[in-house]
Amino acid sequence: MKILNGLTGHVFVLPLESDVNIIATQNNKDEMLSCLIQATNAKRKLKDLKLETNDGEPLELKLSLIYFPYSSTNIEANLNFKAKSQFSIELSDFISQNPEKFLSIETIRNGIHDLKTDSGIYSFERILTTGLNHHVFLELNDFKIESILGMMQIEDDQLTLSEKYVMLYNLELFVHRNELKIVYIDFPVDDETIYWIGCQRNDDTIFLIDNESINADNLINLLPCNFIKLSSVDFKEDYEIESHDIQSVSYLFHDYILNNINQQTEKNIRFLNQFRDKNTTFLLKFNDIKYAEVL
Repeated sequence: MKILNGLTGHVFVLPLESDVNIIATQNNKDEMLSCLIQATNAKRKLKDLKLETNDGEPLELKLSLIYFPYSSTNIEANLNFKAKSQFSIELSDFISQNPEKFLSIETIRNGIHDLKTDSGIYSFERILTTGLNHHVFLELNDFKIESILGMMQIEDDQLTLSEKYVMLYNLELFVHRNELKIVYIDFPVDDETIYWIGCQRNDDTIFLIDNESINADNLINLLPCNFIKLSSVDFKEDYEIESHDIQSVSYLFHDYILNNINQQTEKNIRFLNQFRDKNTTFLLKFNDIKYAEVL
């Protein structure tokens, strides 16, 4: 898949031949994600943005993007079901769509309306109208489910930060379960996250894992997967890499390492020199795995 940004002239080649991909964005992350967000938003798609196949043919694709930026997502607001948080919004929708599973909601609604018949309400109305020539009546509008959910919270003492994000992604994966979707991850990826990704693999889900977020010791458990070194130019080269080198490849393509290549061994320098061209997107395939193109 190619994303063409007519405003900047940049082209982002996303060779999504595997359902799991590690991506080193090389300072292209913000623009690439902005384009990807626009490309998957049917209501706000920019006319200067185009999608193409890898062969340059126009691509008409209904595609969802699931992404919660690690730098700006208020994860605690979700755990506490704050108003307009993703947990609150989606659970409210789930309740509305499945009323038979939430029979207590109707009981709560009726109980709130019964509040009008309490003698205390009448006393309060009289206090308000002291010295006035007419009476006022308190009316109750239908309550919002979110107001009840705001009293809920998830006990998170035993949860790691990564596990909190996993719950948020689990929710959106369920909401978009019948859609083709790209899942972009830049929260800290540990070995438990690797296990979770394995549990969520299916034909409708494509994972893009930001290489800078990886702090796992067993990346080999991600296989089969590909590694993408992204550029903003419409040119791509493919390489085959030994599968057992996946951990080393991820390490060497971290920004700090790329910016300090001279501190590496001669062997690592020779390896990285193959991929120094910033005008080329490199697709590294682990050579004992067979792939079928997804997009």
